[in-house]
Amino acid sequence: MNFEQIYLQNPNFPNRYISPEKLFSYLQTNLSDHIKQIGTSYLEKPIYKLTVGTGNINILAWSQMHGNESNATHAMLDLLFSLDKAPELKQELFSKIQLDFIFMLNPDGSEKWTRLNAADIDLNRDFHNEASKEIKFLKNTVASKKYDYALNLHEQRTIFTTDGIHPATLSFLAPSENVERTITENPKEEPEGKSQLKSKKGKGKKEKGKRVK
Repeated sequence: MNFEQIYLQNPNFPNRYISPEKLFSYLQTNLSDHIKQIGTSYLEKPIYKLTVGTGNINILAWSQMHGNESNATHAMLDLLFSLDKAPELKQELFSKIQLDFIFMLNPDGSEKWTRLNAADIDLNRDFHNEASKEIKFLKNTVASKKYDYALNLHEQRTIFTTDGIHPATLSFLAPSENVERTITENPKEEPEGKSQLKSKKGKGKKEKGKRVK
């Protein structure tokens, strides 16, 4: 499966900033059969979950937990747009997996292009406290199904590197399941999946105000 050959950028979202209202309108117009509102933000903006696929591998992912990190939202919009132009690949992929994707978990922060939500809470630090509305809806979704993988999608600055020279293009964090940091079966699966990824230097690079390949 060589996705690079069929990749197309979704022309409806050319800029790094994505307006929540524009995203909501796009989802309702183009993906109404696949989306479900799972809750609302602090300022009562809708939070949507997209469900696609009929396979046995259940995957949950969510974007823009930090409102100023839009790459994962763009990636999903580009993926769906590209697969519509490659129906055989689309059928192959979605016959193997069922993907639940929460678009823009933090729409209030996304609108203002800030890390925090409208109540000044960092959702990525709120799993235990549950002080935010948004994290409760996320945890309800997690508990609703037995997922094989859950992907908390973020961005990182280019200061991160493995050799001190080249910035990391894509990084994975698979936290331990217990305080003893035992390597259990789930974390073992992560390196196997990562080993199948090829480095694509320069792909998906983003600059403020616009996106470039």
